[in-house]
Amino acid sequence: MPIPHGVYTPVVTFFQDKAAGYALDLDTQAKHANFLADSGLAGVVLLGSTGEAVNLTQKERVALVTSTTKAVRDAGHKDFTIVVGVAQQNWSEAIEEVNLQAEAGAQYAMVLAPNYFAGTQLTQEGIIEWFTAVADAAKIPIILYYYPGVSNNLKIDHSTFNTLAQHKNVVGTKLSHSECSWHGLLALDPENVKNDFSVLTGLGQMLLPCMTVGVIGAIDAVSGAFPKTLKRLYDLSVLVRDGKGTPEIVKEAAHVQYIVSWAAEIVDVFGPLGTKELTRRATGFGRENGSRPPMSGKVDWTDWEKVYKDISDLEKSL
Repeated sequence: MPIPHGVYTPVVTFFQDKAAGYALDLDTQAKHANFLADSGLAGVVLLGSTGEAVNLTQKERVALVTSTTKAVRDAGHKDFTIVVGVAQQNWSEAIEEVNLQAEAGAQYAMVLAPNYFAGTQLTQEGIIEWFTAVADAAKIPIILYYYPGVSNNLKIDHSTFNTLAQHKNVVGTKLSHSECSWHGLLALDPENVKNDFSVLTGLGQMLLPCMTVGVIGAIDAVSGAFPKTLKRLYDLSVLVRDGKGTPEIVKEAAHVQYIVSWAAEIVDVFGPLGTKELTRRATGFGRENGSRPPMSGKVDWTDWEKVYKDISDLEKSL
């Protein structure tokens, strides 16, 4: 089942306040997901890095996927794709998590590579064996999640991706790093193309250039606050990629990419806290300082007001 093309939001996880024990705010989670679906995005990634999955229990993770999936389906969004993040180090626990979330309604599992022993005893052969075991047992297709920044600077070779792309239950990868050449090398590889192995960038600030080298879309945190802007950037990128970009279209695409790239700096600097505050300010969903410990603290917006205004104005114009 190939991954549908487009923009996906790696959604934040909404929590209630300290008085409520930082319990999940499933009502806000559902409303935000439907807001994104109404805006024309391809889907969401629940419980990714932005979603603070490591701060939730398994019971909470399953409840969140179950509730959100039901909410978007009940609202009539039958084609809105639900991807779930999986970050267990042990392959048995990863398989268990994938299959529990499949029963909860997830359609794809975005699985982070095991990384505790990165840089020491972890070999490419071991990575292949680990992902193969997960993919063999998974009830839904697997997206390889490559994010060195949260993976102990784990290095996965191109050849490892190419080997795993041959597995019938491995359908693509999300690359959360800024090497555009890697995106093209994997997306344009003839064997990967033959195997319907798709590449998504995890960085909306690279969407336009990456789309020209075979990338099918983005899993981008800024889209949770400004979905129409990211959808517009994707649509313009498709036109440019397909040779239908008039000078006016190319100019607009570059302008939108510039605005998005600056907004993405907020995410890069402040992480999930910044993403939550960006989402709260732009959409009204969530609360100030809305994370669960240890993700605590406020975001200083002093240097970011112009960036916020520029993308807010663009979003309102669409």
